[in-house]
Amino acid sequence: MSSSDDVITVKVKSLRHPQATELRLRKNQTVLEVKRAVGELLEAGDNYVRLIASGRMLAPDSALVEQFCPPLQDGSYLHAAVTAKPSPGLLQRAAAVSLSVYLSVRPSVRPSVCLSVCLSV
Repeated sequence: MSSSDDVITVKVKSLRHPQATELRLRKNQTVLEVKRAVGELLEAGDNYVRLIASGRMLAPDSALVEQFCPPLQDGSYLHAAVTAKPSPGLLQRAAAVSLSVYLSVRPSVRPSVCLSVCLSV
């Protein structure tokens, strides 16, 4: 069992739930575990949850809560952005649009190099 020093209570807010709701976290939880807990708390269903603390997005999903700078502490606020999951191919379409805009501004760049970089995201 973890000691009380390993557990913090944060306040979660979102646009759909502007009233802060408390959530207890272990410092050794991953971001993905916290996202799932927040998703259940906010009844997000199958939607995508992004978490922001002190103006920084909590990422990557494999990172531990205790690794964030500034660190989350008792009473810290987590802002949850709940959105629909992106459709398959959305990133590729966004990359293609970004590439076409970039090439219109910088025509001397080889498109094949940019395209392989953009699509590897």
